[in-house]
Amino acid sequence: MAALASGIVFKTTSPLQIREGLCGVEDTIAKLFPFVKKLNLALAISLTINFLPSIFEYWNKTGLACKARLPSSKKNHFGIRIFTAHLSAFFSCLLYRAETSRRAVLNRS
Repeated sequence: MAALASGIVFKTTSPLQIREGLCGVEDTIAKLFPFVKKLNLALAISLTINFLPSIFEYWNKTGLACKARLPSSKKNHFGIRIFTAHLSAFFSCLLYRAETSRRAVLNRS
């Protein structure tokens, strides 16, 4: 359900619209609690929300890659070794994506 809901949001809404909407909410909250504006939560939350499709994409890609490298007798076998390989590849892909996004944001600033 989360994947379908996020898919609909990301197909119909641009990252800029998400950030602007969150900035509006942040401005409203900042009227009551002025310290919220200093934290810049809208930017952090919008970056996190825009990162969700990448998480689903890389989880599926690394899962298929792990299954492709297993011997045919262990295709349905789940083990700690397989899971750790999958998880390490997943985090490696996500860190690469995060670093690329960070560099893009720094270049635009």
